[in-house]
Amino acid sequence: MQSFVGVIVGLFTGLLSLFGIHSAATLPQLPPPIQEQTMQVAQQVTNSTTAPTEESASQLLAVSPASGAVPLQVTVNLPTLVWTEGGSYSLDFGDGTIFYSLADYCLTTSTDCTLKHSYLSTGTYTITLYAGKINEGEALATTIISVTDNSSNTNLSSISVPGMSEYTDSDFGFSFWYPSSWSVTPTTVQSANDNGWFQGGAVMKTLSIHGDQNSDGVTIEEFQSSGRSITELGATDSASPVGEDREYYFDPSTHTWMSTDLKDNGGKGGLTYPYTTVADVSNNTMGGLHVLGGAARFGADVIVPLSASDFLVVSTNDGGGYLNERDLANTIVATDPTVATPVGPQEQMQTILKESVLYGVTGTPLPSADLRQWYVDDQYVYDSSGNIVVEANPKTFSATIPFSDGYTGQSEFFGKDDAHVWYEGTLQAVLIAGADPATFQILRESYQESGAGYAAGKSFTYYDTSFEKDASHIWFQDAPVTGADMQTFLITGMNTAKDAYHSYTGNYDQSGKPYVIVGSNS
Repeated sequence: MQSFVGVIVGLFTGLLSLFGIHSAATLPQLPPPIQEQTMQVAQQVTNSTTAPTEESASQLLAVSPASGAVPLQVTVNLPTLVWTEGGSYSLDFGDGTIFYSLADYCLTTSTDCTLKHSYLSTGTYTITLYAGKINEGEALATTIISVTDNSSNTNLSSISVPGMSEYTDSDFGFSFWYPSSWSVTPTTVQSANDNGWFQGGAVMKTLSIHGDQNSDGVTIEEFQSSGRSITELGATDSASPVGEDREYYFDPSTHTWMSTDLKDNGGKGGLTYPYTTVADVSNNTMGGLHVLGGAARFGADVIVPLSASDFLVVSTNDGGGYLNERDLANTIVATDPTVATPVGPQEQMQTILKESVLYGVTGTPLPSADLRQWYVDDQYVYDSSGNIVVEANPKTFSATIPFSDGYTGQSEFFGKDDAHVWYEGTLQAVLIAGADPATFQILRESYQESGAGYAAGKSFTYYDTSFEKDASHIWFQDAPVTGADMQTFLITGMNTAKDAYHSYTGNYDQSGKPYVIVGSNS
């Protein structure tokens, strides 16, 4: 029976061939479209049943060097067939830096694409080239990068940050970093005495660090004391006495820095003055030196002890406070290695990089509200503290977030790219898990509140912008409002809201992290 069927099929196939008709099994195959051909060439690395060979993978992803000490800059070469497909390809550097669309980083020409990337921390990283989206498309090629820490070498001469320079004052025994386009002008004080802003010693020299003559900058005063102390009259000698009169001194019996507030200048009622306590030494420079809070108004200066008798007073010349002296002070290192132990080279570089961002050397500021600032360059997005925002795409990042009522002002705490949304209420950008950037918006709703005091009996309209939503979630800042009803959610006051089932109150813990208190709606 089977042979009979085979004969019939054979006769039928022969008749079809007489008329130029072919069966599906013998149809001549047409060449695939040009785009598909390109994809096939790239996917030859992974379509085989065996793992890609080192030779075939290197044809798609050539990286050099493969290892080195931090900070390590690598060069990535991609052949034309990879990146001319634009959004079809993405690249993951393994340290949180992702190029979601290679067309954003490579010009469409007939030549290969060359990218550079710097690793700022030690570790082993896998660079992966994807056909499609990261972790969704097929991994075409990978290469391993090993970044080591030369921990025995903490000398700043081994550190290099583009656009930044190191200044060393060998006489007073310290160094710091500043923008290369700025100048450092030392001035020796001819008649040093203790009848001024500082008591208990004398300012021996000042260093003026700034850009052009019309720009603000930072001043370092080198203060020397024979009494192991420095007193700053930030209230008594201030034109606008909102600072403090404060003394710092070193107690040799306890080997502890102490702080004495000499008088009550508001905000510390109930204490007996002078009031002495252990100084806050929780902040240190990258050189391991303490950073003590200064007594000038609005936190416009800090004090860095080099010893019990030598101090650096670092002050901002920016009356508005936008140029923070701490960013430069954090880079101070003692030239005597026995004074303090610096952090490792990678942390030193990160500290200098933050300064370069905040002093306008690295990155371009994006339009945003005054309280927070975002910056972007070709590779990274930076938050208002100069930290790299991991996984943020600088090509699509924006600080412009829509408001629910159509308000056109800038948001203060949020930024987004084409895949994520971030909140930066605690001076550190935090990824809002699950937020959809396409539908994310800030809820801006009005509420009425009665006045008090001289305004008693009057009603005022306020706007609350502390809650946000996307198509399926609601947040208080970056804290999810779990169980909220999207259809009936309504702002009722500052940091308060309700829906048909519950009431919600937003609050902050001691570290500034937001959280939500859920109550009944009665």
